[in-house]
Amino acid sequence: MSYQRTATPKLYIDNINWLLSNGKMATSDITSSGANMLSGSSIHEFFDMKPSNLQTIDCGGASVGFKLNINTTIGTDATQDSNFIAILGHNLNQAGAKISLQTDDSSDFSSAKQSALTDIVNTNAQSDTDTGTNLQVNMANTGGTDLTVESGHGSRFSAGDIIKVDSEQMYVRSINSDTLTVIRGFNSSSASTHNGGVSIFFTGYTTFSNNGWSLASFSATSDNQYLKIVVDPSGNNTATFASDVQIGAILIGEMHTFPHSPDLDIKKKFIFDGVKRQNSVGGQTYTHSTFTKGASWFLEPFEVAGSTSVGKHDKSGRKTLEMGFSYLDDTDVYADELFGRGEVQTNNTIVPNLIHKTHSGMFPLLMQYDKDTATATDSFLWCRLNNEPSFTQVANRVWNTSLSFIEEF
Repeated sequence: MSYQRTATPKLYIDNINWLLSNGKMATSDITSSGANMLSGSSIHEFFDMKPSNLQTIDCGGASVGFKLNINTTIGTDATQDSNFIAILGHNLNQAGAKISLQTDDSSDFSSAKQSALTDIVNTNAQSDTDTGTNLQVNMANTGGTDLTVESGHGSRFSAGDIIKVDSEQMYVRSINSDTLTVIRGFNSSSASTHNGGVSIFFTGYTTFSNNGWSLASFSATSDNQYLKIVVDPSGNNTATFASDVQIGAILIGEMHTFPHSPDLDIKKKFIFDGVKRQNSVGGQTYTHSTFTKGASWFLEPFEVAGSTSVGKHDKSGRKTLEMGFSYLDDTDVYADELFGRGEVQTNNTIVPNLIHKTHSGMFPLLMQYDKDTATATDSFLWCRLNNEPSFTQVANRVWNTSLSFIEEF
């Protein structure tokens, strides 16, 4: 347990909503393929920043995966600064799902790369999984891009899959019956000669030990204008999803760690703004409650469990957190140039990230109380910036500020 001990805080700030809000992206830049959304659900509401607003992919019992495609419209590698993905509210364990995050500068993913996800909360790198089929004929290291699987087994694969034959990884671009068109030597592996009959594996995927929520980091790479999140069944052979996939909110953005811990006068408060009191003429007090705590995600907020029903948690009230930071170097506060082109994306400082990218509280963010502690149920707060910060210069190139955050329901 972390007891919500605030050491050096770390923020996870979404890029997608910021790009949408300033007109850099449009909703038409977010598309999907493969499995359909259930009636009443929308791919765009994956990004509405409301973890309790579960959207459902209609895939239960099916083997066909789901691809979520995002055109960030940022074609310059140096200004593509996303390095984390968070899924707040999901049943990916119950559904028997695995995911892969892929990037490319081409919309057809003709030269795709995979971003390896590093676990922070509730993600697991899946070991190689036997697809239950073999290579049908020999494949030379210079023999083109067609891979033929055993007769009738082409339906076990879909575009966007990452497979492994011997030590070579390949990216499946398209499928025609039992012939897979692949990118050879994927993930920096070496194109090799393979004999007919060798086993084919799924590789490079991430799975989930629990339902609830998940957080992972990744390294920003080149060729990253387009992002693709692939959701496939996690098993092998003729695997299918155990149930429909449900997801509340997806964040893809940049991590920001404060340069040092806040001052000692941290203030925490639990407010009950949904509870109203009224005194009668006789002096009695009556109360009325519209809410006392946040709505459930797939489970309770920040709960991770193998269960599929909301637990009976006692946490109530909306948390506020106020903290001051003294003696911040100006290079930790401001961008190099306030109006410099691309400065908001290239500077990992307080003003561009916390203030500009959230429009000073227009969008929620995920806060980690201590950059070195990541307990799923006790180390994070889903919150908004709750003030318009001012900065006071206290010495040459040294600044103080006070920040206020309020829990988001």
